[in-house]
Amino acid sequence: MRALGSDMRSSERRITATTRQLESMIRLAEAHAKMRLSQEVQVADVDEAVRLIGAALKQAATDQRTGLIDMALLTEGMGAAERRARAELKGVVLACLDEMLGSGAGGSSALGGGGGVRYAELYRRL
Repeated sequence: MRALGSDMRSSERRITATTRQLESMIRLAEAHAKMRLSQEVQVADVDEAVRLIGAALKQAATDQRTGLIDMALLTEGMGAAERRARAELKGVVLACLDEMLGSGAGGSSALGGGGGVRYAELYRRL
Protein backbone atom coordinates (compact mmCIF):
# COMPACT_ATOMS: atom_id res chain seq x y z
CA MET A 1 0.00 0.00 0.00
CA ARG A 2 2.85 2.37 0.69
CA ALA A 3 4.00 1.98 -2.93
CA LEU A 4 0.77 3.67 -4.06
CA GLY A 5 2.02 6.96 -2.66
CA SER A 6 5.46 6.79 -4.24
CA ASP A 7 4.56 9.12 -7.12
CA MET A 8 7.24 11.84 -7.20
CA ARG A 9 4.67 14.48 -8.21
CA SER A 10 2.76 13.92 -4.99
CA SER A 11 3.53 16.21 -2.07
CA GLU A 12 2.62 13.44 0.39
CA ARG A 13 4.44 10.37 -0.91
CA ARG A 14 3.47 7.90 1.83
CA ILE A 15 0.15 6.17 2.31
CA THR A 16 -0.30 4.96 5.85
CA ALA A 17 -2.36 1.94 6.79
CA THR A 18 -4.76 2.18 9.69
CA THR A 19 -5.34 -0.62 12.13
CA ARG A 20 -8.73 -1.22 10.54
CA GLN A 21 -7.12 -1.58 7.09
CA LEU A 22 -4.54 -4.03 8.41
CA GLU A 23 -7.26 -6.08 10.10
CA SER A 24 -9.20 -6.06 6.83
CA MET A 25 -6.13 -7.35 5.05
CA ILE A 26 -5.83 -10.19 7.55
CA ARG A 27 -9.52 -11.09 7.10
CA LEU A 28 -9.16 -10.99 3.31
CA ALA A 29 -6.11 -13.27 3.43
CA GLU A 30 -7.95 -15.69 5.71
CA ALA A 31 -11.01 -15.65 3.44
CA HIS A 32 -8.84 -16.32 0.41
CA ALA A 33 -7.27 -19.30 2.18
CA LYS A 34 -10.75 -20.63 3.06
CA MET A 35 -11.80 -20.31 -0.59
CA ARG A 36 -8.91 -22.65 -1.39
CA LEU A 37 -10.22 -24.95 1.37
CA SER A 38 -7.00 -24.48 3.32
CA GLN A 39 -6.65 -24.24 7.09
CA GLU A 40 -3.49 -22.12 6.76
CA VAL A 41 -2.88 -18.72 5.21
CA GLN A 42 -0.04 -18.76 2.71
CA VAL A 43 1.98 -16.00 1.08
CA ALA A 44 -0.23 -16.18 -2.02
CA ASP A 45 -3.27 -15.41 0.15
CA VAL A 46 -1.58 -12.36 1.63
CA ASP A 47 -0.47 -11.22 -1.82
CA GLU A 48 -4.05 -11.43 -3.06
CA ALA A 49 -5.29 -9.47 -0.03
CA VAL A 50 -2.70 -6.76 -0.70
CA ARG A 51 -3.75 -6.66 -4.35
CA LEU A 52 -7.43 -6.34 -3.42
CA ILE A 53 -6.81 -3.56 -0.89
CA GLY A 54 -4.59 -1.73 -3.40
CA ALA A 55 -7.21 -1.95 -6.12
CA ALA A 56 -9.89 -0.69 -3.74
CA LEU A 57 -7.71 2.24 -2.68
CA LYS A 58 -6.92 3.13 -6.27
CA GLN A 59 -10.60 3.12 -7.13
CA ALA A 60 -11.86 4.97 -4.05
CA ALA A 61 -9.03 7.40 -3.35
CA THR A 62 -7.93 8.59 -6.80
CA ASP A 63 -8.34 12.34 -7.17
CA GLN A 64 -10.17 12.95 -10.45
CA ARG A 65 -8.37 16.27 -10.99
CA THR A 66 -4.82 15.03 -10.50
CA GLY A 67 -5.10 11.29 -11.09
CA LEU A 68 -3.09 10.67 -7.90
CA ILE A 69 -3.97 8.64 -4.83
CA ASP A 70 -5.21 11.03 -2.13
CA MET A 71 -6.23 9.39 1.14
CA ALA A 72 -7.93 12.62 2.23
CA LEU A 73 -10.73 11.74 -0.18
CA LEU A 74 -11.58 8.82 2.09
CA THR A 75 -10.97 10.49 5.44
CA GLU A 76 -12.17 14.04 4.76
CA GLY A 77 -14.36 13.75 1.70
CA MET A 78 -12.26 16.07 -0.45
CA GLY A 79 -8.80 15.87 -1.92
CA ALA A 80 -5.84 18.18 -1.50
CA ALA A 81 -6.41 19.82 -4.89
CA GLU A 82 -9.98 20.75 -3.97
CA ARG A 83 -8.87 22.00 -0.55
CA ARG A 84 -6.28 24.23 -2.21
CA ALA A 85 -8.83 25.53 -4.73
CA ARG A 86 -11.30 26.34 -1.94
CA ALA A 87 -8.61 28.08 0.11
CA GLU A 88 -7.58 30.13 -2.93
CA LEU A 89 -11.20 31.09 -3.63
CA LYS A 90 -11.67 32.07 0.01
CA GLY A 91 -8.57 34.27 -0.17
CA VAL A 92 -9.79 35.98 -3.34
CA VAL A 93 -13.25 36.62 -1.85
CA LEU A 94 -11.79 37.99 1.40
CA ALA A 95 -9.34 40.21 -0.48
CA CYS A 96 -12.17 41.54 -2.63
CA LEU A 97 -14.30 42.21 0.46
CA ASP A 98 -11.40 43.98 2.17
CA GLU A 99 -10.89 46.11 -0.91
CA MET A 100 -14.58 46.94 -1.21
CA LEU A 101 -14.98 47.75 2.48
CA GLY A 102 -11.72 49.65 2.69
CA SER A 103 -12.24 51.81 -0.38
CA GLY A 104 -15.99 52.10 0.01
CA ALA A 105 -16.06 53.98 3.30
CA GLY A 106 -16.69 57.21 1.39
CA GLY A 107 -20.04 56.04 0.03
CA SER A 108 -19.36 53.39 -2.61
CA SER A 109 -22.38 51.87 -4.32
CA ALA A 110 -21.26 48.43 -3.14
CA LEU A 111 -21.92 49.32 0.47
CA GLY A 112 -25.26 48.63 2.03
CA GLY A 113 -26.81 50.95 4.58
CA GLY A 114 -24.96 49.33 7.54
CA GLY A 115 -21.45 49.41 6.14
CA GLY A 116 -21.71 46.01 4.43
CA VAL A 117 -21.23 44.84 0.87
CA ARG A 118 -24.03 44.00 -1.50
CA TYR A 119 -23.85 40.42 -2.69
CA ALA A 120 -24.58 41.36 -6.30
CA GLU A 121 -21.68 43.83 -6.36
CA LEU A 122 -19.29 41.27 -4.86
CA TYR A 123 -20.43 38.67 -7.39
CA ARG A 124 -19.93 41.13 -10.27
CA ARG A 125 -16.37 41.89 -9.16
CA LEU A 126 -15.44 38.26 -8.78
